Amino acid sequence: MIARLRAAMPALGITRVGRLTGLDRIGIPVWMAVRPNAANLSVSQGKGTSDNAAYLSAVMESVELFFAERENVHGFRAARGALEAAGQLPFDASRFLRQGANLPEADRQIRWVEGYDLIRQRSVAVPEEAVAFRDAPAAFFWQGTHGLGAGGCLTEAIVQGICELIERDSTGLWSLRSQSERMLREVDPAQFADADVVDAIHRVRRAGPGLRLFDLTTNVGVPTYQAVLVPQARAGAMRFLDVASGTGTHPLASRALLRAITEAAQTRLTTIAGARDDLAPDDYERPLPDDLQFLLFPPDVRSGCDFGLRASLDGSFEWNAPALLDHLLAGLTHARIRSAVVVPFASEAIGVAVAKMLIPDLEQDAGSGNRKLGRRAIAAMLGKR
Repeated sequence: MIARLRAAMPALGITRVGRLTGLDRIGIPVWMAVRPNAANLSVSQGKGTSDNAAYLSAVMESVELFFAERENVHGFRAARGALEAAGQLPFDASRFLRQGANLPEADRQIRWVEGYDLIRQRSVAVPEEAVAFRDAPAAFFWQGTHGLGAGGCLTEAIVQGICELIERDSTGLWSLRSQSERMLREVDPAQFADADVVDAIHRVRRAGPGLRLFDLTTNVGVPTYQAVLVPQARAGAMRFLDVASGTGTHPLASRALLRAITEAAQTRLTTIAGARDDLAPDDYERPLPDDLQFLLFPPDVRSGCDFGLRASLDGSFEWNAPALLDHLLAGLTHARIRSAVVVPFASEAIGVAVAKMLIPDLEQDAGSGNRKLGRRAIAAMLGKR
């Protein structure tokens, strides 16, 4: 896979892949991939348990963005009314409208792409703007990276995209919890015997930061964790970027927790390196928000929180992408999620599958930039969790 991607880098506009690991004391591998002519983010990060895994993670994230920025070659122009008259089902993308925007008029010609609803098992026409990630201020639909996935095959890309959206939903609902509720979700690292998780925890503790772990698993039933690295001591008030967090979702709890810890290490290195396009100088002086002050309190894991462990697949589960996809779709259906649409990108030429997932019933995280609270968020605020 790495050799195939290296050969494709000139066509993808990737000019450099660099190792960031040594800029911090933790030692969890973190790499970055650079596309100077990107329409949005030119720097992508990746993490893993080895240099090869982190290298691949960074390049694959850059590949996702490359294809999301380009016009989908499978697209077509049509008016929504004409599609409906022809019996073609348009996807209801109203949840993805920009703030203050309305759906295009029924007789207005826009570009569409073909998607497939994995839950309803039928083809749908999706507004291309809803799956793109371009610099398009006049677009009807908000454009972001949420739900993008890449893999060695389309099913792997779909699994990756669904896991990311479940993760975003979990963090969105997590942001609506009180500080006391969050503290009751703290996880004891000793619950995990997985060798990679134990090694990651050891690396963090040896380097010095305090490690806090929280269980964000929801009724979708896919383990989701948040790892937070907190400096043990600092002169003056704690700043927002002094605290580094990461979130991970995976059907196997140990994999979800490992993703969270390695992403927290990646977040910390991203702050240290300062190479991300979306990091501004003022960000380094922002104080720690009030709703995160609880992270400065001593850990309390007496609650024995184990939602993720109870939802986890057994370690003997047959590891293949189709089986993981079936498991994820079963969890979504159990949580009364009504639609999960995949739109593939034309990435076959480089031997990598890239796709965008759209799951309107799942919530967006607090930092999405276009957050609209849905029925799951409203239920959470009413205490029906």
